[in-house]
Amino acid sequence: MREILSILSLVCISVSLVYGQQKTKKQVKYNKDGTISSLSDYIKVFGRNRYEQGVTSYKKSYEYFLDGFYDTCIEELNIFVQLYPRHPYLIKALTLLSKVYRQNNELEKSIRIDLKVYRESPTTEDGLNSYLQAGKKSISVGEYSRGRKILQEVKNQMYSSKLAKDADIELRQLRILHPDVFPIAQEEKKIQEGQGVLDSQGGSAGQTSAVGTLEKGKK
Repeated sequence: MREILSILSLVCISVSLVYGQQKTKKQVKYNKDGTISSLSDYIKVFGRNRYEQGVTSYKKSYEYFLDGFYDTCIEELNIFVQLYPRHPYLIKALTLLSKVYRQNNELEKSIRIDLKVYRESPTTEDGLNSYLQAGKKSISVGEYSRGRKILQEVKNQMYSSKLAKDADIELRQLRILHPDVFPIAQEEKKIQEGQGVLDSQGGSAGQTSAVGTLEKGKK
């Protein structure tokens, strides 16, 4: 009888533990990228000590950044990203990492981090701002088509009107400085060139040339 009671007791304890774990898992809210959405939920899963360790690591990185120790800051932030992939400070850490790479004249790495931030939070102000910065930096390194595409997507999104306006301003400047990046601008330029030939020759040969150029562009 005692053995039976002991077995029943163990079974009850096991069921209770499983139920408790399932209940905690259901109560914890996760973002789409797998990160935990709130501080309280993070502490539920990983404990306060781990949360505090992550905060200390981030603050240390930020102090390195302020002191100008960029290489050390980069190393510390990469450790943070590896050790605390679901920490509430993850986006702040990635944003700082992008900033440090830019200060360290490593723009391509900075762009990659900006894109990662956007993938982590595509509908938030932080994520969209990082995407905008990726577009601007792409233009600064000569990747005009990539930069235009990113800026166009930021302009067309519906989550931040402010960033949409900022992207529109950048696109206007890009159109002025590098009109050939825009397919429509390329066609307009070809038409203008054809019209110039028409005016100078005063005949249909220029007109034929303009139309032929335009048709080639369409193909």
